[in-house]
Amino acid sequence: MREIGPNIMDASYSGKDTNGECKRQLGKEITPQRLGAVKQPRQGRHSLAGAPAPGTWRRETIKPRRGDIVAFPMRTPSRQSPQARSPHHIRLELLRPVVVLATMLVIACSQQTLTTNTGSDSATKSSIVAPLAEQWSQLLEQIRREEASRIETDLVLGDDEVSALVGMKHLKAVVLPHAAVSDRAAEALATLDSLEELVLGNTKISDRGLEMLVHLHSLRNLNLNDSRVTDRGVEHLAGLPRLELLRLGRSDITDNGLAAIGRIGSLRFLLLQNARITGRGFKNLHGLKNLESLYLQGNPLTGDGEEELRRALPKLHPDW
Repeated sequence: MREIGPNIMDASYSGKDTNGECKRQLGKEITPQRLGAVKQPRQGRHSLAGAPAPGTWRRETIKPRRGDIVAFPMRTPSRQSPQARSPHHIRLELLRPVVVLATMLVIACSQQTLTTNTGSDSATKSSIVAPLAEQWSQLLEQIRREEASRIETDLVLGDDEVSALVGMKHLKAVVLPHAAVSDRAAEALATLDSLEELVLGNTKISDRGLEMLVHLHSLRNLNLNDSRVTDRGVEHLAGLPRLELLRLGRSDITDNGLAAIGRIGSLRFLLLQNARITGRGFKNLHGLKNLESLYLQGNPLTGDGEEELRRALPKLHPDW
């Protein structure tokens, strides 16, 4: 036998090529009758009647006869093997670190977005890349020029910056979730007679500062997180006749403070997370017929008074 092509051997060749015998034998057709052993291709095996299955080897042993052309098995590359892939193929996993880094940069840049709303409810958004003092001064100038009714920013402000809002009686909403202010800033905010929404996060406002804010008779939403307000300061909130939402997260309010809160008849949403409430003072809330939601996560609740509160306020949706 001799090789006449890739993996093809001539079984009729005996070393001599007389009168074109080899050429005539190569032209002969192999039929199933001649092979005998292979009539139909089998799954996962080579045969002369079917194509080889990928990644498999021929296992039939067929004794070649003179004049037969025998095709030896050739292993075909698997579709999942690296050799079968294009050399220019770029895997998506290689791009993931780049996408994550770009997303982090976009988030970092968006933290300095300043938002102001004018009295005509048209929103004006400005992103200023500048030092803190310059950003705040530009925002104040825009508020005075447009007589904006709302100021909202993620800037970390102190007492000096917030005190600059004194006299802006056209403001109806002040949202400063990262304002590290004290009672001095509360004194300045108390001059905003038209204020309806006040959100201050990470504050150091105490009972004295809360007493100053009760002069805001139009206030509907009061949100003071991380404050130093106690049961004594909560007593001043009864002087807010329009208050609908009260949030005093991470404070020192106890069950005794619920007695003062129970006198705010207009209250609809009460959020006192991470305080010192056990539930024994729930009876003081039975008179809040407008109360819809009560959030008390993070409090050392004992279960006392919960069933009575549900029966007294059937429309209430508590979240312990």
